[in-house]
Amino acid sequence: MKKPLVIGFYLIFLMLLISGLMYAVPTYADRFFDEDWSTFPSKSLLMKIHGAASMGILLIVGGILQVHSLGRIGRRKNRVSGIALITLLTTVVVTSYILYYSGSESLREICSDMHTISGLITAIFIAWHAGLIRSRSNRYDEGQSVANLMQQNLTSRL
Repeated sequence: MKKPLVIGFYLIFLMLLISGLMYAVPTYADRFFDEDWSTFPSKSLLMKIHGAASMGILLIVGGILQVHSLGRIGRRKNRVSGIALITLLTTVVVTSYILYYSGSESLREICSDMHTISGLITAIFIAWHAGLIRSRSNRYDEGQSVANLMQQNLTSRL
């Protein structure tokens, strides 16, 4: 894949992950710990950032599907993780649509949980698919840090 596409994907996905986690903390604290986080000052700003990043990731994933996925679906390498990743990303998109447009609070609560869980699992599957999580004997030395592995992965794909 092209370097700007890869870098853009990782940066925007990181923005999505951070803004989603920062939004989830007061949301779940409000739900499970009887704390009043409804006036948490950053919730609306976090949702604006999360929404803007989601529009960017939709564009980039569309490019990745065209450039990367469709040309490689016939190969066996990373096929399972790629299909799982596409399925998870679709789940995140569908649940976000329901969260935004649904008028039912009970449906929104269910979709909120599904969206949060599938978003977190998506982060793990992105790392798996990108080759960051492999058995040590397959690819990496024991002493390497995650930062070194990410750098190797990015440079090997460029």
